[in-house]
Amino acid sequence: MTPGRSRENLCARYSSYTSNPATNLNLAGWCDPALDAQVARARSLETINPTAATGLWNRIDRSLTGEAPWVAMKVALSTDFVSRRTGD
Repeated sequence: MTPGRSRENLCARYSSYTSNPATNLNLAGWCDPALDAQVARARSLETINPTAATGLWNRIDRSLTGEAPWVAMKVALSTDFVSRRTGD
């Protein structure tokens, strides 16, 4: 990384990352400008060439999965509500 171009500064330019933990949906804090460019291209193709967009989304998915920026190690617990009326 060049001086003045910290990971925080670089990633802050991309919409999938925010340094605010309350609003950040990118839990891994991962960014890839090339992948972000592909996502923008796929979005633009969706209305004019859906077939090309689908192919690009497939490549994006394989690339992101291959990088594995986030691997779940624990499944969060949730509360389910039950009722006698439904037989639960």
